Parts: sequence; C-alpha cells; structure tokens
Amino acid sequence: MPRVSDVLDALERTAPRHEAFAWDRIGLQVGDPKDEVNSILVSLDASIAAIRAALGSAQMIVSHHPLIWEPLARLNGSYSARRAVDLVRNGLALAVAHTNLDCARGGVNDALAQRLGLRNVRPVGEGASPRCLKLTLTVPVEATQSVLDAVSGAGGGEIGTYRRCAFWSAGSGTFQPMQGANPTLGSVGSIEVVAEDRLEVILPSARRHDVEEAVLRSHPYEVPAYDFHEVTVHSTPLARIGELGKPMEAVAFARLVGERLGGPILAYGCGPVRSVMVVGGAGGEYWRLAHEHGAALVTGEAKHHEGLEAADSGTNLIAAGHFATEQPGVEALSATLAERLPEIRVQAFQPEPGEGGRPH
Repeated sequence: MPRVSDVLDALERTAPRHEAFAWDRIGLQVGDPKDEVNSILVSLDASIAAIRAALGSAQMIVSHHPLIWEPLARLNGSYSARRAVDLVRNGLALAVAHTNLDCARGGVNDALAQRLGLRNVRPVGEGASPRCLKLTLTVPVEATQSVLDAVSGAGGGEIGTYRRCAFWSAGSGTFQPMQGANPTLGSVGSIEVVAEDRLEVILPSARRHDVEEAVLRSHPYEVPAYDFHEVTVHSTPLARIGELGKPMEAVAFARLVGERLGGPILAYGCGPVRSVMVVGGAGGEYWRLAHEHGAALVTGEAKHHEGLEAADSGTNLIAAGHFATEQPGVEALSATLAERLPEIRVQAFQPEPGEGGRPH
C-alpha cells in the first residue's frame, strides 16, 4: 500500500522544496509519512469544503496554499486551527506545495500561460536562490555509474526538469590500508594508486541523510572519501512571459482573459497587447517587471495603486482573481501526481461557487 511518504516524494519531483522562497511554509503540515494512502484530493486550499469532499474518499489532501503559517498557540481559536483539528480527527494528512509549485516547470504559472494560449513561454525575473548542498566524492572508475545511480535515486542531482545531473573528472587516488582494514583494492601495508573519478552532485539540504546513506550503501570502498558543503544554486524564476498569436487591443484581450479563466476581471491600461507576463495569485507588484519587458501582466490580485501605476506607465494589468489564476495549476498538479502515483487515486477539487475560496 502506498504511503504519505510516496506522495511527498512525488511532490518533491514535481515541485522541489529548494524552489520555494525562504519565508514559505511547505511540505507535510498534518499527518505521518508512514500513513497509508490510496486516494488524495488536490485542492487550492485546505478549506472546509475540501475537507468535506475528502471525507470517506481520500486519506490525504495536497493543497497549494498553506494551512499553517505560524506556530498555533491553541487549537480552538482561528479557522486555520479548527481545520487542522478537523484533519486530525478524520485521519487526513495535508501536504503543501506553494511557491515551489509557482516556480516549478509545469506548475501554476506554466499552467496559467497555457490556459491563456501563450506561445514561446519562458521563465522571467527572480526565483528563490536557495541554499543547497554539493556532494563531492571520489570513486573508482568502474563504480562511477552505479554510485551515481544510487545518489540520483536518493534525490541528488536534480536541477529543474533534469535528473541525474553530475560532473566528474578523472584522476588518481592513493591510500595505504593499515592493520585492521579490509580494503576492496590492494592489501594491508601497501601504498596503492587507483584510477578514480571525482564526482560532484547538487542536492537539496533536506536530502542529505538519504544521499549519504546511498553513498555508503553503493560505494565499493570500506571507507569512502566524501564531503558536503553549502552552495547557492540558480532556481527557476516565478513569473512566466509569452506571446500572443497576434496582437490584440486591450479590451479584446481583457475579454479573452475573462473567457479563458471563467470569471470577472479588473483591467487597467488601454494599450495594445503583444506579449503577456503571468503571475498566479497576488502578483500585482510584478507590473514593474512586466513593464521592463514591454508586456501586459495577468495576475490574480492587484492593489488599486498598482493598477493605477501600471496604467500610468502604459502597462496593461489584469487582475482575474486568485482562484481563477491558480486553479489551472491545481489541475495540472493533479494530472502530474496521477501519472507519478499510478497506485493512488488522484482527484482535483473544484469547490462550488461561493465556497472554498472560489468566488461567485
């Protein structure tokens, strides 16, 4: 039977933790990694409506928005605390993929760009620039591939949509086994020189234990030589930018956004639209980045002064609603998890209008 930990592994491959911004609250918020799961509900929020929908049909909810932001002082006050209690009472686990899903390839903003029919979509702006680890180890040449396979299987060497990423260089290693050693190569007392590869692999800090175990399990030497050190790695930017099939007037483009996303919109600016930047959720401040790229901005929410400043700068800004701009990402996540977890039933939750964060 699959377990919560299997869902967490699939989430890590889909929206790696290192893509999340440092202030975010992601990962398992309620439940035990060892709990069994045969069905999960993927939802924008861990709302009362989502919890009701999961009862009797699922053992776990995967939500985009975190339920718990700060440590809870008590469990009978806020609505967040009450929902946490409901999850525990009903044996429901909760895992969160938030800004890591915003940034991830195929995540919220890629799904939004696809829903709007944008072409030549690419990431733009800044990402989380997380602190990760680099593993450096030496391994005899004939064992390089098998050790790399083990490290990759434990979560090392994933960069963006690529896995098993590594660099190795050839060299010579030397050692002298002393009394009590049980060397794989050579003999006690003899100085040995062996053709070795120096292998370097990036990994999330949270994967250090698993990767270290993989090294010790797969490395042929009795005492492998390896070390970890912190590095800052490039992460995928949050925003996406793409082009329309043909330029559109502002009113026509606003109408298109409303039709594609299925909800009321607020539109600022009146210039023609050729390229479009998308930021699901509350991304009104991204109008400046959109302006730098000569693009319109489609986001979920924008403050009045952001719409005013965007329009004054000649930048079109459309606020189409938090739910409308992020629900496509929820549906994309559900499809990806269904593909990666064939033994688990995965369903995307869409609340009724007026419930669960979905406006009328």
